[in-house]
Amino acid sequence: ATAAELVKQHQELHDDIKAHEDEFTEVIGLGKQLVASNPALTDVAETANLLEAEQKAIVKEWQAKDLHLKQCLQLQSFNREADQIDASSGAHEAFL
Repeated sequence: ATAAELVKQHQELHDDIKAHEDEFTEVIGLGKQLVASNPALTDVAETANLLEAEQKAIVKEWQAKDLHLKQCLQLQSFNREADQIDASSGAHEAFL
């Protein structure tokens, strides 16, 4: 797959992550409400905290991969232009 296709697929993944954001927020909020009403539910508190941390990690990892893919796209474009310049200068060199 080309870098542009990978960027497009990655953007679709971002759309999916965004689509589930409300669900994460709701479940985390419910967990915190349960703990607020019954502090003895330490497992619920731990699970809510873990879920919140995992959600943040997903977003952070998506951002890191997004940056990497965009750099790959720029590199692919640079290489394409460099090849064109190389071919053009080679033709000029042969002419001279």
